[in-house]
Amino acid sequence: MRLMAYTANENKLYLADKIEEKSGLKIEYIKKFPKYNGVGELLILDLDGESIEFKDKLIDEIQYIDANFVYLVGDFFGDRNKRIIHMGGELFTFKSLNDTDFIEVLFNRLVTLEIYKLFSIIGRTDMDLFRAINRAGNGEREIISKSLFGSSSENTIDVNLSRLRKKLRDPEIGNDFFRIITKSRRFYLVNQLNGYEIPEDLLI
Repeated sequence: MRLMAYTANENKLYLADKIEEKSGLKIEYIKKFPKYNGVGELLILDLDGESIEFKDKLIDEIQYIDANFVYLVGDFFGDRNKRIIHMGGELFTFKSLNDTDFIEVLFNRLVTLEIYKLFSIIGRTDMDLFRAINRAGNGEREIISKSLFGSSSENTIDVNLSRLRKKLRDPEIGNDFFRIITKSRRFYLVNQLNGYEIPEDLLI
């Protein structure tokens, strides 16, 4: 997994040390904006301090590319910030938050970023199953199976779950950023950013 940052005047990313500590990754500062970032390639954009001219030039550059990113903003207002946020997938984090809340929101946005990428490469049934597990947090097998497939048959959900798990491990897609863990007949969605650990508040 890569953690990349595109910043104003190649400055250090806002709260870089805490981001690296939380993720366990070293931030890679890039000078050229990527045309595409695959699964497991996390991109954070921080343009505070840059000129209007620079932002206009960047908007012209990125409006036709397929890269997704989380935008750190000190001030939401302004057409340029809104356009950049829209181009990145509507994912942003306010730098005015306290440090703890900022880190929590940022990492939630990074996980959402990877969900967006995943949805573009999996089938509709797999997508619905992934969404159900993500939404439920600790969804019961029988309830999820019945809501998705109209049946509480575990064979039905096992086939689809096996297919989805295989895609999440597919080396052509990228590393297994997401994993779906079955424990005590419940499903849990975990990710690489949290060390594939089930959040304590979801454990039953």
